[in-house]
Amino acid sequence: MAVAGLIAIGVQLYRNWDTMKERFEIAFSAFQPLIETTKAAFQNLLDSLNPIWDSLKQLFESILPILTAVGVIVVSVVVSAFGLAISIFNATVSAIGPLINAFVNMVDFVVNVFMVIISIITLDFASALEYWERATENAIQFFLSLWDGS
Repeated sequence: MAVAGLIAIGVQLYRNWDTMKERFEIAFSAFQPLIETTKAAFQNLLDSLNPIWDSLKQLFESILPILTAVGVIVVSVVVSAFGLAISIFNATVSAIGPLINAFVNMVDFVVNVFMVIISIITLDFASALEYWERATENAIQFFLSLWDGS
Protein backbone atom coordinates (compact mmCIF):
# COMPACT_ATOMS: atom_id res chain seq x y z
CA MET A 1 0.00 0.00 0.00
CA ALA A 2 2.82 2.38 0.86
CA VAL A 3 4.62 1.42 -2.35
CA ALA A 4 1.51 2.22 -4.40
CA GLY A 5 1.28 5.61 -2.68
CA LEU A 6 4.91 6.37 -3.48
CA ILE A 7 4.38 5.39 -7.09
CA ALA A 8 1.32 7.67 -7.30
CA ILE A 9 3.32 10.58 -5.88
CA GLY A 10 6.10 9.89 -8.38
CA VAL A 11 3.63 9.90 -11.27
CA GLN A 12 2.10 13.20 -10.13
CA LEU A 13 5.55 14.78 -9.81
CA TYR A 14 6.41 13.64 -13.33
CA ARG A 15 3.16 15.01 -14.79
CA ASN A 16 3.44 18.35 -12.97
CA TRP A 17 7.22 18.74 -13.11
CA ASP A 18 7.17 22.19 -14.75
CA THR A 19 4.84 23.59 -12.09
CA MET A 20 6.83 21.92 -9.28
CA LYS A 21 10.11 23.19 -10.73
CA GLU A 22 8.85 26.80 -10.68
CA ARG A 23 7.67 26.46 -7.05
CA PHE A 24 11.00 24.92 -5.99
CA GLU A 25 12.90 27.75 -7.71
CA ILE A 26 10.75 30.36 -5.90
CA ALA A 27 11.26 28.62 -2.57
CA PHE A 28 15.00 28.21 -3.14
CA SER A 29 15.38 31.86 -4.15
CA ALA A 30 13.54 32.87 -0.95
CA PHE A 31 16.04 30.90 1.14
CA GLN A 32 19.09 32.07 -0.86
CA PRO A 33 19.79 35.17 1.34
CA LEU A 34 19.58 33.01 4.50
CA ILE A 35 22.00 30.47 3.03
CA GLU A 36 24.44 33.20 1.98
CA THR A 37 24.23 34.88 5.40
CA THR A 38 24.85 31.58 7.19
CA LYS A 39 27.76 30.78 4.87
CA ALA A 40 29.30 34.22 5.52
CA ALA A 41 28.84 33.83 9.28
CA PHE A 42 30.69 30.49 9.28
CA GLN A 43 33.46 31.96 7.15
CA ASN A 44 33.82 34.85 9.63
CA LEU A 45 33.94 32.34 12.47
CA LEU A 46 36.68 30.35 10.73
CA ASP A 47 38.60 33.53 9.95
CA SER A 48 38.46 34.57 13.62
CA LEU A 49 39.52 31.10 14.85
CA ASN A 50 42.61 30.86 12.63
CA PRO A 51 44.65 33.43 14.61
CA ILE A 52 43.63 31.76 17.87
CA TRP A 53 44.70 28.38 16.48
CA ASP A 54 48.02 29.82 15.35
CA SER A 55 48.56 31.32 18.82
CA LEU A 56 47.80 27.98 20.47
CA LYS A 57 50.26 26.18 18.18
CA GLN A 58 52.94 28.77 19.03
CA LEU A 59 52.19 28.40 22.75
CA PHE A 60 52.50 24.62 22.52
CA GLU A 61 55.80 24.91 20.66
CA SER A 62 57.14 27.27 23.32
CA ILE A 63 56.17 25.03 26.26
CA LEU A 64 57.18 21.78 24.56
CA PRO A 65 60.68 21.78 26.18
CA ILE A 66 59.10 22.26 29.60
CA LEU A 67 56.61 19.46 29.00
CA THR A 68 59.42 17.21 27.82
CA ALA A 69 61.48 17.91 30.95
CA VAL A 70 58.48 17.38 33.23
CA GLY A 71 57.67 14.16 31.38
CA VAL A 72 61.18 12.84 31.93
CA ILE A 73 60.98 13.67 35.63
CA VAL A 74 57.55 12.09 36.03
CA VAL A 75 58.62 8.94 34.18
CA SER A 76 61.78 8.61 36.27
CA VAL A 77 59.80 9.06 39.50
CA VAL A 78 57.19 6.51 38.40
CA VAL A 79 59.85 4.01 37.36
CA SER A 80 61.69 4.49 40.67
CA ALA A 81 58.46 4.11 42.65
CA PHE A 82 57.56 0.99 40.69
CA GLY A 83 61.01 -0.46 41.32
CA LEU A 84 60.68 0.30 45.02
CA ALA A 85 57.24 -1.33 45.15
CA ILE A 86 58.59 -4.45 43.43
CA SER A 87 61.51 -4.57 45.86
CA ILE A 88 59.17 -4.29 48.85
CA PHE A 89 56.93 -7.01 47.43
CA ASN A 90 59.90 -9.31 46.81
CA ALA A 91 61.25 -8.67 50.31
CA THR A 92 57.85 -9.40 51.84
CA VAL A 93 57.48 -12.63 49.88
CA SER A 94 61.03 -13.62 50.79
CA ALA A 95 60.32 -12.97 54.47
CA ILE A 96 56.89 -14.59 54.60
CA GLY A 97 57.57 -17.51 52.26
CA PRO A 98 59.66 -19.57 54.71
CA LEU A 99 57.15 -18.88 57.51
CA ILE A 100 54.30 -20.11 55.33
CA ASN A 101 56.35 -23.20 54.50
CA ALA A 102 56.99 -23.73 58.21
CA PHE A 103 53.25 -23.53 58.93
CA VAL A 104 52.47 -26.00 56.13
CA ASN A 105 55.13 -28.38 57.43
CA MET A 106 53.74 -28.10 60.97
CA VAL A 107 50.22 -28.95 59.76
CA ASP A 108 51.61 -31.87 57.73
CA PHE A 109 53.47 -33.05 60.84
CA VAL A 110 50.26 -33.00 62.93
CA VAL A 111 48.29 -34.79 60.18
CA ASN A 112 50.96 -37.48 59.84
CA VAL A 113 51.12 -38.01 63.63
CA PHE A 114 47.34 -38.52 63.69
CA MET A 115 47.67 -40.95 60.77
CA VAL A 116 50.33 -42.86 62.74
CA ILE A 117 47.92 -43.19 65.66
CA ILE A 118 45.08 -44.31 63.38
CA SER A 119 47.35 -46.80 61.61
CA ILE A 120 48.47 -48.29 64.94
CA ILE A 121 44.86 -48.57 66.12
CA THR A 122 43.91 -50.36 62.86
CA LEU A 123 47.01 -52.58 63.23
CA ASP A 124 48.47 -51.30 59.91
CA PHE A 125 52.07 -51.05 61.09
CA ALA A 126 53.55 -50.60 57.60
CA SER A 127 51.45 -47.47 57.04
CA ALA A 128 52.23 -46.28 60.58
CA LEU A 129 55.94 -46.48 59.81
CA GLU A 130 55.44 -44.63 56.53
CA TYR A 131 53.44 -41.85 58.26
CA TRP A 132 56.08 -41.65 61.01
CA GLU A 133 58.80 -41.11 58.41
CA ARG A 134 56.71 -38.37 56.78
CA ALA A 135 56.09 -36.74 60.17
CA THR A 136 59.81 -36.81 60.91
CA GLU A 137 60.61 -35.20 57.55
CA ASN A 138 57.89 -32.54 58.16
CA ALA A 139 59.36 -31.75 61.59
CA ILE A 140 62.83 -31.31 60.09
CA GLN A 141 61.44 -29.12 57.28
CA PHE A 142 59.46 -27.08 59.84
CA PHE A 143 62.63 -26.11 61.72
CA LEU A 144 64.59 -25.51 58.51
CA SER A 145 61.83 -23.19 57.26
CA LEU A 146 61.85 -21.32 60.57
CA TRP A 147 65.61 -20.97 60.28
CA ASP A 148 65.29 -19.62 56.69
CA GLY A 149 62.60 -17.15 57.79
CA SER A 150 64.63 -15.62 60.61
